Amino acid sequence: MTKYTNPYAQKAYEIIMPLMGDLMTQNVLKIQSKKIGKEAESLRREDMSILAESMKTGLAIFLGSEAAKTIAMKIAQIS
Repeated sequence: MTKYTNPYAQKAYEIIMPLMGDLMTQNVLKIQSKKIGKEAESLRREDMSILAESMKTGLAIFLGSEAAKTIAMKIAQIS
């Protein structure tokens, strides 16, 4: 299991990982963080809703739209 020093990245990882596995979750966080102009280790509270929205479409491909919406909602609420 991957550990992030950034608490926001770690919480997002813990939400996604049970559904997608360690490697896919790491890649999702890396790619989607870059997509919003950040590194996973530099995410802040104010980035989480933007990150969640950015992830929703990609997650829907793998998990279905309802699961992606649920995950995005959980990530957006990380505090």
